[in-house]
Amino acid sequence: MLFTLTMIAQGKALNTGIMHVKNAILGEKYELSVAYINAHMARQLNRIYRKKDYSADVLAFPLSRHSGEILIRVPVTNQNAQSLVIHALLHLAGYKHGVIMKAKEYYYDKKYFSRNRRRNPRNPRGGSRACKR
Repeated sequence: MLFTLTMIAQGKALNTGIMHVKNAILGEKYELSVAYINAHMARQLNRIYRKKDYSADVLAFPLSRHSGEILIRVPVTNQNAQSLVIHALLHLAGYKHGVIMKAKEYYYDKKYFSRNRRRNPRNPRGGSRACKR
């Protein structure tokens, strides 16, 4: 298994889900490292590598054609981490922001993660927010 999770803080379901969606998007042979970083580090890295002065939620760095690293800013909920990982994996696969990337994000989120969420009629993509009455 070519997958490393540096800080296991999100639970086994997320870790397994990340591995499956990684394999679907990048392939089984792609080496992926996922690490959780604090807001200060996220801002520093975003300044250095993207020339943007804010604390990014997620950063993706291709290390070679067959390896990369995803850095997720904490604190983060499981649901948000899942969406961030999909977003970063698609960037590692070469996708840029746009309609195609959004459609792929929705597809992979629904296929790999949505079934684990409680359904909410006001939030059709899933999630655990309760309806206000």
